[in-house]
Amino acid sequence: MKSYLTILLTVYALGINAQSIQQKLFGGKNRIEVGNTYANFFKNDRFNKNKNVRVQAYFGYTRIIKKTHLISLNFRLYEAYFKNNYSIGEVESSFFDVVGIQYGRKFNYKQIEIIPFAGINYRYFGLESAIFGYRDPVNKFEPLFADLKYNSVGGSVGLDANYYIFKNLGVGVKYYYANFPFENGKLIAGGDASRGDQPSQSIIENYKPITEMFNLHLKLIGRF
Repeated sequence: MKSYLTILLTVYALGINAQSIQQKLFGGKNRIEVGNTYANFFKNDRFNKNKNVRVQAYFGYTRIIKKTHLISLNFRLYEAYFKNNYSIGEVESSFFDVVGIQYGRKFNYKQIEIIPFAGINYRYFGLESAIFGYRDPVNKFEPLFADLKYNSVGGSVGLDANYYIFKNLGVGVKYYYANFPFENGKLIAGGDASRGDQPSQSIIENYKPITEMFNLHLKLIGRF
């Protein structure tokens, strides 16, 4: 009889501990976010006003570390094509991936959640393609393109707004400014290099890559 009672008490204690551990690990402290990425690059003399940024993916995971503090990990994909005048130095296209970590503090009002945040981002596996010359310089015909590969760390600051339709399901909008001030890649001729076409040294030295952008993420949120 004592052995049965011991077994029952042990199982009960294990059940209580398991429930406590589950509550600590989960209990609404985790967020999974999936959505679309929109971006607007800053206008300068190399860009025409008419820009076309394709919709790309956004994936994120957030963990609440205190009642009002949280850390977020996310992955974003970008792909943009610029309609321009095909002048030397103009960017034709840009695509890249970004992985980031962000720290924020949340404020709640009923089903609404507002989170100001700041973060660090790493931009990699991508490049921008720019015009450096023409096959026919006299008539400015058949532009030649060179690529600049991205590989840099930057920062971001912004605001996250979420609305929970149900207890564990919501929708949200994340809007923020990002900058990659340490991007210092150099233009390298792409497919045109096989024909002996290379950008001049002055173009290589004076060319400035895309470093700033505004980001907008529309997302679905699941919390557990």
